[in-house]
Amino acid sequence: LAKTLDEYLTTFEPLDTKTYVGKIDKIDLENDSKLVLKADLHGDFEALENHLKTLQKNGYLDENLKVVDKYKDKIQIAFLGDYLDRGDKSFKIIDLLMKLKMKNPNEVILLRGNHEYLLTSYQYIHPNERHFYRSKELCHKLDKFFSTLSLACFIGAKDEKGIYQYTLLTHGAIEPDLDLNELLSKKEKRASILFRKDKKFSLSDRITNILPKKLRKDNSSSDDFEDVIKALKDFIASQSSKNKKEVQKFVEGSIDKKRAKLILSTLRIQDFLNCKLIAEVVQEERKKSTTSFNWGDIKEKLGYNCDRGAGLTFTPEFIKDYFRAISSDTRKVKTLRAGHAHAHIKFSLDGKKDFIEILPVAGNLEFYDVVRKPVDSAQIITVQSGKVKKWTKNTLKRDRDAENTRISSEKTFYKTKAI
Repeated sequence: LAKTLDEYLTTFEPLDTKTYVGKIDKIDLENDSKLVLKADLHGDFEALENHLKTLQKNGYLDENLKVVDKYKDKIQIAFLGDYLDRGDKSFKIIDLLMKLKMKNPNEVILLRGNHEYLLTSYQYIHPNERHFYRSKELCHKLDKFFSTLSLACFIGAKDEKGIYQYTLLTHGAIEPDLDLNELLSKKEKRASILFRKDKKFSLSDRITNILPKKLRKDNSSSDDFEDVIKALKDFIASQSSKNKKEVQKFVEGSIDKKRAKLILSTLRIQDFLNCKLIAEVVQEERKKSTTSFNWGDIKEKLGYNCDRGAGLTFTPEFIKDYFRAISSDTRKVKTLRAGHAHAHIKFSLDGKKDFIEILPVAGNLEFYDVVRKPVDSAQIITVQSGKVKKWTKNTLKRDRDAENTRISSEKTFYKTKAI
């Protein structure tokens, strides 16, 4: 392990953790590329081994675990965090993932989960592996390794009209005050931005300027908030002259359904960020490099993540609001894929099936049988065009203790219907 860490850390530069929390990536793929998703491993080395063997059998990796020439720069093999703890082979997983990444630096994505932190991992590491943490030198190298892992990654492609659509890969959820429009707008096929620890929990100037002046934080009255929300919702439902007149009490300039939706989403984000208690907690957590990318959850409530004691919880509606605010006419975020919750959970919204999908934890750990079947699973997604609704997926499933992995028929990755 120590030798692999040394080699890895000379290949991938550790982050300046005094200044930055982490990095967020964006990757633009060609049509007909593949995206492979595998969620929490939690020390289940057998699950990782079988997953990689399946990718070999299906012609994506060669016998040395290198991406075959056919798929060079045409595949992203993504792991969504939480490689450590619970199971008894956490460090074999770390060792193999580092080797896989070094062999395929442009085709392997390693996200940082909430267990890729020394303090968390030490609390939950299997007793048989606790001796690894007795070495200060090894802990120092592990900490550097953790800092190289991305917090989130946008994966997208361009359609025939030149519009890019993305799905967001993350371990947990989002950071609601991060305006990632700048990252999405970068013309490079691969781009990253760094997330600073001193980032204030507030809207960017760009997103603030979406709002009419009288609706911005310093000018709006809390008494007006519900009236504005109602007026916008009524106008979105029906652009009647009466509804338009009500909206224009608050909104300067011309108004159409698209602009009304954007203003409504931005208002709801601004309202959440205005909560002083939430802001104070987030600022303190950032000092310790704790984020909702790692600790956040998608639930039916918006607020502090009391169940975990760190991060925030977000509703699917809020995630949609956030995606709308950071998107543009030519760069649109459409879906989210994550791990963290251990169970297999899907969220649909406004007729959009699988808007959010939480992938289940590895299948060999009996500890998690209360939340998922004893089945190990992953997904292979085909990026058929720039439109995410045209992407397809095959699910990989292997029963516990079985040798063979079943591959499902091709299904829709994300489905929309008119409302």
